[in-house]
Amino acid sequence: MTDAFVPADEPVRRRIRERVDLNMCVEAGAGTGKTSVLVDRIVEIIGQGHARIENVAVITFTEKAAAELSARVRQGLHAASVHAADEASRERFEAALRALNQAHIETIHAFAASLLRERPIEAGLAPGFEVLTDLPAQLEFETAYDEWLTREMAADPPPAALVDALNLDLDFGLVREAAEKLHAYRDLLPLPEYGGDRADVRALVDGIAAELADVRGLAPRQGTADQAYASMLEVCRMLDDFETLRDDPKALRRAIATAEVPPSSRGNQGNWADPKDCSRVKAALKQIAGELQECR
Repeated sequence: MTDAFVPADEPVRRRIRERVDLNMCVEAGAGTGKTSVLVDRIVEIIGQGHARIENVAVITFTEKAAAELSARVRQGLHAASVHAADEASRERFEAALRALNQAHIETIHAFAASLLRERPIEAGLAPGFEVLTDLPAQLEFETAYDEWLTREMAADPPPAALVDALNLDLDFGLVREAAEKLHAYRDLLPLPEYGGDRADVRALVDGIAAELADVRGLAPRQGTADQAYASMLEVCRMLDDFETLRDDPKALRRAIATAEVPPSSRGNQGNWADPKDCSRVKAALKQIAGELQECR
């Protein structure tokens, strides 16, 4: 007959089970026996008279895990009552078995809901409120978002933020994404006001013009096959478009915010008249990309 298996961390497990007077944070990987040790600790709490089962709260992440844990606690209490060392302990275990349905062995949502149902008026909730599961909650959000967007766009005038989004030709999915984020983190509302300074678009255009001053006169040795050079010409044309909007700050800001630097490839540097000029062009392209990215 072989000896019973004893885990290498048995002293730690024993401390978790028996030192019910201490608060503990236990970390362990999957399959290492966390649930078993937790059940043993709950049984020890009841056996020592440290608490009654209705005062025990065991929080899990899923309904399945909560149901499994409740069943294992019942099994642990029953086994403990059978092998109790004294009558007082047996009575505590049997009382716990009878009142097990009053223990809070449940998900965090169920636990929070039980607390709120005890004090619905103080919490500002209807006594018959329900906790929505994932699908009903998603459908409720869909309805609320559609009603909000319709109402806001029908306002006179509509919200400036939505008008700006339309003028910038932004994908309205970004508005939806922002609404989802606010909904998910609504406990952080109201958000503090964003204090960032708006970009000086005229100064930005002047900076781009300065970076491109020497670029306009550069040309490759063999036609215009170099993609980097073609991209730089496209940036020059973009700057010309910006210049035409200089007297309309709002339009200029929208144009810069939606601008995209033309793609370029490393290409063949031998196409350039002077390697020094090639490095200057690449430096200018990097500067423009950085400034446009910051503005966006």
